[in-house]
Amino acid sequence: MAKPPIRIRRSAVSGSVPTTAQLALGELAINTADGKIFLKKDDGSESIVEIGASGGTYTSPKILSLYEKTDSGTLDSFDGVETRFQLRDSTGAVATVENALYLAVSINGVVQKPNTGTPSSPFEGFYITANATLGTDIVFSDAPATGADSFIVLAGTFSATSGTSAIKILDDISSQFDGIETDFTLAFNGSTYTPEFPNAIIVNIGGVAQVPTDAYSISGSTISFTSAPPAGTSFYALSLEIGEAVSGLPTTGGTLSGNLTLSNQSDLRFGDSDNTNWVGFQAPSTVLSNILWTLPAADGTSGQLLSTNGSGTLSWVDDIGVLVTDGGNFNNGTSTLSTAQILDGGQF
Repeated sequence: MAKPPIRIRRSAVSGSVPTTAQLALGELAINTADGKIFLKKDDGSESIVEIGASGGTYTSPKILSLYEKTDSGTLDSFDGVETRFQLRDSTGAVATVENALYLAVSINGVVQKPNTGTPSSPFEGFYITANATLGTDIVFSDAPATGADSFIVLAGTFSATSGTSAIKILDDISSQFDGIETDFTLAFNGSTYTPEFPNAIIVNIGGVAQVPTDAYSISGSTISFTSAPPAGTSFYALSLEIGEAVSGLPTTGGTLSGNLTLSNQSDLRFGDSDNTNWVGFQAPSTVLSNILWTLPAADGTSGQLLSTNGSGTLSWVDDIGVLVTDGGNFNNGTSTLSTAQILDGGQF
């Protein structure tokens, strides 16, 4: 006998969302117009959780200019006295910067150190603060010299639906500089830091940006300078690594001794004999909690189905058929028995 089709509770109206009264625990609903899936969550308080939300938004990088901090819309320049300026983009629109780490600032070719928050004096480089009227002001530790050149770039950002990642300021290791040692251990928040991409580390010694592979190299967590930094010289380093990278795996076969994680909904693919096509598995767009399925120890018999005990243990069971019901309509919540043997969740 042909297997009956399965239809869950659904709506073709854009923006329509089921209520907690319309969904039972474990029941799903789908909005076919928006491409979103919903389920009911109960952690002591019932709520509807959207599974098919978009991944996030991206804003492109911008070159910023310095304006009068009075929000007059007038371009400003360095006069050797002023330290605070309003930031605007190339169109003159007021810029709002959430974190100093999003800015790359150069004065006369010297990269400036970003400071988070509002540091107390003395401090190096710059920090950002809210303008008295609109947008963001940049405040320099020392007034740039009259006529000095500046270059300011606001990095592009990605705002994810969930999860966070950020540029990191590595720990200051300048207290270890003695004019003799050339090798030092990188650290972040007091812990040893090993970058996945050493070229994504920007290093500044004595206020001067260092050239990778020329002035220094990074291997593992060790940074090695071509010349020993003099005692008392300042140091800061930015890690521009966003997210995590996975070390390379052998391509000719081998054994992994640990767990393998495919991040960001990446596929596990199996190619055919000439790799023209493949079959694969993929995680859902949203996983509410970690799940591990344990496969059965032996093969089943013909016609059996793979079943779960609800705790992640899978086993082979006989196909005994299903009782087919209609979950009802989202608008009236009715539920009837389907004589056509269709698992129909109804509409909303």
